[in-house]
Amino acid sequence: MARVLEFCKNGHTYDPREHERCPYCYGEEANKQLDLTRGADDDEDEFTPTEAGGHKASATRGDSDAYDYDEEDRTESAYMKEKGMDPVVGWLVAVTGTLKGTDYRIHSDNNFIGRSRRMSICISGDDTISKENHAVISYDTRSKKFYFKPGTGKNLVRVNENAIFSITELKAYDIIELGVTKFVFIPFCGEGFDWDQTFEKEVE
Repeated sequence: MARVLEFCKNGHTYDPREHERCPYCYGEEANKQLDLTRGADDDEDEFTPTEAGGHKASATRGDSDAYDYDEEDRTESAYMKEKGMDPVVGWLVAVTGTLKGTDYRIHSDNNFIGRSRRMSICISGDDTISKENHAVISYDTRSKKFYFKPGTGKNLVRVNENAIFSITELKAYDIIELGVTKFVFIPFCGEGFDWDQTFEKEVE
């Protein structure tokens, strides 16, 4: 039977039958800080606590969203299956619009981008970005390269002001346009560092 889980604005999943609000964002210590830093009349939705860890980072904004979630239907990351973890390999950082300054974590293999919480990278706040599969950013752990391709969204996607219609390799500090928002691509893994190196050292 499918479990009904809810996503908080920071991308954590939790069971609303057990918790009134996200236990990761609003633990005991977070509640203490919350009481100290805002008045009783402040809008709770404006508070974005800092999260330490989790697959989906401080990238998501907007209202929380619940849907039927069947764990058996979710495809497991091949890298996660092999290594037991799927760490960050890079970031998208919004540099224009209302999302300016927000960072979005990129993980290995395919990262589907859209406004929906179902997406690997959820970018809420720009209605010109398609809800699902606006574009895809991929990191190939074998070639240690990043790739970008358009999805099925209505609006074009651009890299360095050029419209993209097929798979293109990404380079550090490329400017990616999704909807009306521009993002800078920041790689973490590549020729200089790769998580496989750390796994190899642990085995030695």
